[in-house]
Amino acid sequence: MGIPNMIEQWAIICWNVWKARNKKFFEHAAFNPEQVLFKANATFKDYCSCPGRDLLVPPKQIMMRKQVTFVWARPPPGFLKINVDASFMPNSGMAALAMVSRDSYGKLLVGRTWICSAMSPHMAEVNALLKAVQSVVDMGLDRVIFESDNETLISDAQQDSQPLPWEINSIIHNIRSFCTSRPNFSFSFVSREGNGVANWVARSALKGQFPYYWAHCPHDILLQLLLKDTVS
Repeated sequence: MGIPNMIEQWAIICWNVWKARNKKFFEHAAFNPEQVLFKANATFKDYCSCPGRDLLVPPKQIMMRKQVTFVWARPPPGFLKINVDASFMPNSGMAALAMVSRDSYGKLLVGRTWICSAMSPHMAEVNALLKAVQSVVDMGLDRVIFESDNETLISDAQQDSQPLPWEINSIIHNIRSFCTSRPNFSFSFVSREGNGVANWVARSALKGQFPYYWAHCPHDILLQLLLKDTVS
């Protein structure tokens, strides 16, 4: 008997026990465990012979679906990974952009934040990616993976065929132009949990709790802020 069959059989047994319990409690009916199990077994056999039963059973590929990892992963040796994110304040239209750079050992290397105006959260995240790419180019770095939890942004940065909204069209084209002569630049989507540090930095910067440039002592600054605040 497979796992799905066992689950279904246990569900039917539990249902019959529940019904017998209610009859005992509300109707003062006799409770015979052997009779309850016999009835549950008969119900299960009827269920197994039902012509449409296969439609109720989840496909095997769904039952065997692998777990998704929601953690930050190190880049390959020799590469840097730049995580980007943005925090947007609808009332004022202000946004904080953040980039966090780590190497293949997971060591935090460079961090930057920027404050700018934006029309939407998505536009803020597009600007964050542009700022990160510009910074990496200015530093003369190569072999870089840019990572964001905005799947649309990553798709836009990678593809050159799909139409873009007018408000981000020029920004995306600037990102692509920076990468044209840099084959070791790539873009990767990560879950929000895996992008947690960049997200926290952006939110802290929008509150005025983070310096704009912290490349010289990122560990000390992060440690101080983590002691003062808790990442939510």
